[in-house]
Amino acid sequence: MMMFLKSLIARVASDSKGALFIETLVAVTIFALVGTTMLGGISTARIAGARLQKVSIAETIARNQLEDIMAQDYAIPPSTYALITIPPEFVGFNVANVNATISAFGFSPDFAEVTVTVSQNGEVVLELTTRRIKDGLQ
Repeated sequence: MMMFLKSLIARVASDSKGALFIETLVAVTIFALVGTTMLGGISTARIAGARLQKVSIAETIARNQLEDIMAQDYAIPPSTYALITIPPEFVGFNVANVNATISAFGFSPDFAEVTVTVSQNGEVVLELTTRRIKDGLQ
């Protein structure tokens, strides 16, 4: 096999037209490999950007829901709170559930752990949890 390659290279090197063809073929191959690698990187960055945007929107919705919950009267756990209206520009997103359970840190109905789950088209995007203390407790 090595002898065949050596003889092929020797023949091509003696013929300048063949050498030019081989050089062009190598250059095109290298260009294609670099282009493929760059397209793969661009595609990955685009997918990551779309995922980041989806999570960012879900976090905005979840924080708005939590802000609304904090403005409502304290509900003794286990309970649920009223849901906010999702702005129309966030098509496909919804608050799946808002549950208040007794916090593992409080062991009392005066300490609640509130979880907000945001989904898009049925797929859970973000779950945000916070703790709430009954009004008037220090």
